[in-house]
Amino acid sequence: MQAIGRFNIAKKVSYADIAKRCGVNELDVRRILRHAMTLRLFKEPKRGVFAHTAASRMIAEDQQMADWVATTSDELWQAATQTVNAMVKHPGSQEPNETGFALANGTDKSVFEVLSQNPARAKRFGSAMKAWTEGTGYDLQYVIDNYSWKEVGNGTVVDVGGSHGFACTRLAKAFPDLNFIVQDLPPVVEAGAKTVPSELSDKIKFIAYNFLKEQPVKNTDIYFFRWIFHN
Repeated sequence: MQAIGRFNIAKKVSYADIAKRCGVNELDVRRILRHAMTLRLFKEPKRGVFAHTAASRMIAEDQQMADWVATTSDELWQAATQTVNAMVKHPGSQEPNETGFALANGTDKSVFEVLSQNPARAKRFGSAMKAWTEGTGYDLQYVIDNYSWKEVGNGTVVDVGGSHGFACTRLAKAFPDLNFIVQDLPPVVEAGAKTVPSELSDKIKFIAYNFLKEQPVKNTDIYFFRWIFHN
């Protein structure tokens, strides 16, 4: 999965074409793809010829899914493989920069400090987060249906660590009287501001903010925390 995500294999055509465009040995490409086939990613209808399955086609055609694959394998998996080493190196540490992620990336910075300095990775991470919310167990419809948002009227919701604002976008469409402020790290909100629908641009504002610092927006109606406390 990591090789498929990093080398953009799902968008290529033939073994030779993949090898040439990715700069990867053709034998390695064949091995990667044939292993992927055991997971029902791609198929080989005849020897030497590969074709898409429904799963691999999704990676090729759905950018969010491609970003999910790349983020899971390049960011989360590599951090996970170094977690025990981080526990040995920093016993009992609660510091955000003494982690498996820091070891995997050869840095003394936290994951979000690293992402804030790499806009491309931050954008990919935000896109992957949006893909996660579209899974059956995490659908934003649960958020829409299970809180009395209408009672807030035209109040303001501050989405702390709100990534690209996809939760607020769904809420704004369902409850047009509400106003929203999305807070996240600079490159994340910069990317989010570019993707919010134009008809909602007056309802959803983006503010660069590190949620480990003091909250700059005081006395608002709702502070919304979703999938951030684990950070």
